[in-house]
Amino acid sequence: MIINTPESVLAYYSNPTVENAVDLVLGRKQKPVPADLPWTDLPGYYRAMAAARQLQFDYAGLLWEIWQATWSEVSLPSGAKQQPLDGVDPLKVWDRGCMGTSVKVGAFTLERLIYLDGEFGAQIGIGLWAGSKRWLGKKDFPVDWEKGDEVVWSPPGEVPLEPAIAVDKLRDFASEAMKLCRERVEP
Repeated sequence: MIINTPESVLAYYSNPTVENAVDLVLGRKQKPVPADLPWTDLPGYYRAMAAARQLQFDYAGLLWEIWQATWSEVSLPSGAKQQPLDGVDPLKVWDRGCMGTSVKVGAFTLERLIYLDGEFGAQIGIGLWAGSKRWLGKKDFPVDWEKGDEVVWSPPGEVPLEPAIAVDKLRDFASEAMKLCRERVEP
């Protein structure tokens, strides 16, 4: 399956000037409109703000599309119950750089994530806990998987950020990871 990448996301990750400008606009900690901005520059300022905000929404929408194409067809362990959505607001997705959901399976919490950036491309992340104990770690996966703070991530660079992102490899990674989860939570 192929997912088309919005132009705004491609521009942000492929053009350092665009990246710097967006980061500057979105990272402002002062009043929304700088007091020293010339009156004639207001339209350009408004367009820059709108473009930066649109990028955040495009990015969140792209991650949702990749998540759907990757995780939605991977069978969950039996008895899995969807947890309330958290962190799916586009601004939170932008800040975190990833999107996902969690399910409860008995005493376990299973988190399924998608990450995307210009350097590493798209990756899946998976975490499994019972209380505060992690039940999946780097040692459970092939050597090229990465340990994150809370989850394990598929190998970086395998699914690059391109105008059309092929997610078949992500789906394979997700199936492999879910197989490990089922081995731990199903009797």
